[in-house]
Amino acid sequence: MDQQRETLITWLNDAYSMEHSIIDTLEGMAADAEEDFPELQRLLNQHIETTKAQAERVKGEIERLGGTVSGTKKVMADIMGSIQGLLPDLAKDKVIKNLLAGFATENMEIASYKAIAAAAEEVGETQTVQMARDILNEERGMAKIIDAQLEPTVVEFLRRHINE
Repeated sequence: MDQQRETLITWLNDAYSMEHSIIDTLEGMAADAEEDFPELQRLLNQHIETTKAQAERVKGEIERLGGTVSGTKKVMADIMGSIQGLLPDLAKDKVIKNLLAGFATENMEIASYKAIAAAAEEVGETQTVQMARDILNEERGMAKIIDAQLEPTVVEFLRRHINE
C-alpha cells in the first residue's frame, strides 16, 4: 500500500473516531435541550442518527480500502465523548454554549471531509470521494440548521432565563 493511500486511511480513521465522539456529545446536547427547546432537541436527535450512519459509511470505506478501523482511536473518542457528556455543567446557558460548540464542530467536520475528498481524489478513489462529498453536504446542512437556530435560541433563552 502506498503512503498516500495509507494517509487517506489514517484520515478516514480520524473521521470515524471523530463521528463516534460526536455521538456522545450530541446525546448530551439533546438532553440539555429537552426541557426548554424541544424543536432543537428533535433536530439534534435526527443528527445523532445521521452521525451514526456517517460513522458506518466511513468504516465501510476504511475496510473497502484494505485498512482496519483503529480500535484505539475509537475507544479514546468514546471515552472523551462520554466524559464530556458527563461533566457537570451547572451554567444556566449550557444550551447556548452547546450550540456554539456544535457550530464549531460542524465546521471542523466540514474541513475534515473536504480534506478527505481531496486526498481520495488524488489517490484515485472515486467511491471515497463520493462518500466524503455526501457526508460533507450533510455536515453543511447541519451547520446551516445550527446557524439558523442560534439567534432565536439565544433570544428565547434570554426571555425565559435572564431577568433584567
